[in-house]
Amino acid sequence: MHKSAEDALKLLGNAAEDMAYMRQLKYQTVEKYGDKEQLKVIKNIDDYVFNAWKRKAIGNYKHHFPAPYNKSIPFSTWEEAMQVLNEIYKHELSNTNAKK
Repeated sequence: MHKSAEDALKLLGNAAEDMAYMRQLKYQTVEKYGDKEQLKVIKNIDDYVFNAWKRKAIGNYKHHFPAPYNKSIPFSTWEEAMQVLNEIYKHELSNTNAKK
């Protein structure tokens, strides 16, 4: 169960990273071919939608986790979840380095 929870968190992190990358490409294109006011509006909308997605993703993660284990989830916000994900990656990196 622990491994599945970590894998799901990794998927959320990867999805957010990909969305952030695509947003940057969009902003570069709008900046090149659009105007500054249009870019501001787009960024504001994107920030709102992305923050809503992150809240919903964490809410769904916690809601769909099996009830007996739900209380063991060590985060309730996106920022806390990403801190946990960083710790997972650090732990994996240290295990990889220890095997070398």
